[in-house]
Amino acid sequence: MLTKQGRLDQALPWWEKAVEEGDQGNRLAGILARRRGDLAVAEKYFEVVADWDSDGSARTTLQEIRDLLRQVNHQH
Repeated sequence: MLTKQGRLDQALPWWEKAVEEGDQGNRLAGILARRRGDLAVAEKYFEVVADWDSDGSARTTLQEIRDLLRQVNHQH
């Protein structure tokens, strides 16, 4: 609900709790972190997802995040 309302900062702790409980919250927490612009956190979550992702979409997203991180780091 918080995520749908755009209250991303308030939603993140709930997604992190889902991750701790073994839920598939890693992907959702990664998506949320990416939307917030926190690419380093998004990378962390998608690294976990990429290990068990069957369709390769998490690996693709992880690569996109790493490309964005390189661009940001290159600009600074």
